[in-house]
Amino acid sequence: MNNTYFSFNALISLRSSGYKNTSYAIAELIDNSFDAEADTVKVIFIDSYGSNNRKYIKEIIVADDGTGMSRDVLQLCLQFGNTQNTDMDEILSKKIVGKFGFGLPNASLSQCKRVKVYSKQKGKSLFSSYLDLNELGEKESVEIPPAKEDSLPDYYKELSIDVEDNSGTVVSWSDLDRTSKARVRSLFREGKPIYGRIYKYLLSQGKKVQLEHWHYDKSNNKYQKKKIELIEPNDPLFLMEDTYIKNALKKDVEKNADYSPYFQKFLKNGKSLPTNTKLEDYSYTYPFEWKGKRYEFEIITSIAKGDIQKPGIRNPGNQTDTGKEYGKKMDDGNISFVRSDREIAAGHFGFYKPTEPNLRWISIEIKFNPDADDLMGVHNNKQSLEFTKQTVNKKGGDSPDVWDPFTATFSQAKEKLWLDLSTKIAACWKNAKNQTKKYASEWDAKHIADDDEDNKGLPGGSSQTDIVIKDVDGERSSSFSEEEKIALFDRLKERYKEVPNDHIVNAIRKYDKAKVRGCVLYSHSEGQHLWSYTHVANFLIVVINTNHAFYQNIIAPLRSGKAESALAGIELFLTSLAWEEHEQFSSNEDESYVLETYRNYVGIHLHRYIKKHDISIDAESLISEGND
Repeated sequence: MNNTYFSFNALISLRSSGYKNTSYAIAELIDNSFDAEADTVKVIFIDSYGSNNRKYIKEIIVADDGTGMSRDVLQLCLQFGNTQNTDMDEILSKKIVGKFGFGLPNASLSQCKRVKVYSKQKGKSLFSSYLDLNELGEKESVEIPPAKEDSLPDYYKELSIDVEDNSGTVVSWSDLDRTSKARVRSLFREGKPIYGRIYKYLLSQGKKVQLEHWHYDKSNNKYQKKKIELIEPNDPLFLMEDTYIKNALKKDVEKNADYSPYFQKFLKNGKSLPTNTKLEDYSYTYPFEWKGKRYEFEIITSIAKGDIQKPGIRNPGNQTDTGKEYGKKMDDGNISFVRSDREIAAGHFGFYKPTEPNLRWISIEIKFNPDADDLMGVHNNKQSLEFTKQTVNKKGGDSPDVWDPFTATFSQAKEKLWLDLSTKIAACWKNAKNQTKKYASEWDAKHIADDDEDNKGLPGGSSQTDIVIKDVDGERSSSFSEEEKIALFDRLKERYKEVPNDHIVNAIRKYDKAKVRGCVLYSHSEGQHLWSYTHVANFLIVVINTNHAFYQNIIAPLRSGKAESALAGIELFLTSLAWEEHEQFSSNEDESYVLETYRNYVGIHLHRYIKKHDISIDAESLISEGND
């Protein structure tokens, strides 16, 4: 017994090899095709009707126009752990994806009981090899049958599969018993974003992955073409042009909704433009050196552009197709690792809570080469790695070893690399999150106004707050004089320069008609305080700072989610502080200065509380709970 697949029981146990779904298993075969310098890879799904008159997937074929395999290589291509890619310099220079030798047999057995491989090199004969679990079980043998000279099945010509005149490889899966979907259309829907994301760089460089759906009609022994689609790059950084996101953009434009013009600007000549902005200060190459070798990790950070985050509406995440597409990206993971231009893994890796849907606008990618596989813990199925966020233990315990790149062991190097990467990724994430929240709070301050049309344009407090202020503090004894109206207009215009004059006039008219003694407004300030107040025309204006962490993490989500009672509670608490400060201490300049300083210190302390542990409220959860 010379060449074997392992024991038969080992083969059976290897069927549970951890592939997320059929599309990820097929990706292993696509890897091999691109490593063989293929320009086009066809993934062909054939369905038919079974004896129970129900459709089933009869065969999955992956065919490429690569360089093909020699007979000797083909002979062992289905042996676990056998690989021709052993020269690391060649792997790096050619950006070869496969090096473990598990992809083809591992992926195949995870989906089917029989796999057959045809391959041909230019100017040479076509050979085939196969693995059949049923046959091996009957023979109680694990020997690999010899590769033999062969020809493609006749019906492959109907499917436009032909490598006999040139070169290429064809892999056929049959007796499919473990596919993640029972219908071809479902495998299409499942696979398109996955292949687009895994191979975004290769697809953008001109490589092609083509999905084909064929139906076999037993009655006339014919194959009917149902559907053909080319895979588009699916860029989770959203920095590429003409990618998968254009489909969502087009849907949002076709709706002719109020937000449609915002998305129209990201479409040009039928193609999509980048919808994210690259954060240059947080996109760079990090070199890691160990035992005289240099490993490079390229970090790229991006956030959604303003008109994507806020296309004229408060919460586009689940209201627009584009926002939903960002949500699907987040379901896969906002942080992705790319190896040899092929995405290896995506997730949160401990850097954020995956239950916070407002973080969908952030993307981080880390690119590295196969020489860092062991340090990063890349798994042989190339769809996961061991890396997770590391932090320094500040409460004692074992002190970290002094780092020496020349004498460090593998474990020490791995620990050092993971800690360094964690620190850098965490800084990128924090900056991106802060920029996203800052934009959202500034947008809210400008656009989330009182629901009363008369007050349109001024970002005011909740209607419940206005009612309580009037009821408890009483009405003004008289209407505004013309001088008071002018003074109030000047003060409001100074703070809200972008608001049209007539909106401010309407707001003053509303306050005058209601005879309220004050109001709550929101405004951006570079100060450290959460709230401040101004008193003009015998009218108290309490201003909440939208640049403060408490506003961004707590108040803004309450406003977006229209959580009136909770919002009113906070607004009234701050209003009571402002009223008492004004009435008790405004006449004494020294006391007023002390209280203003006190407000700043309180704001700083509160900011530290919120930021230190990222205390926040999820606006979209509030909205969904309200709908329920």
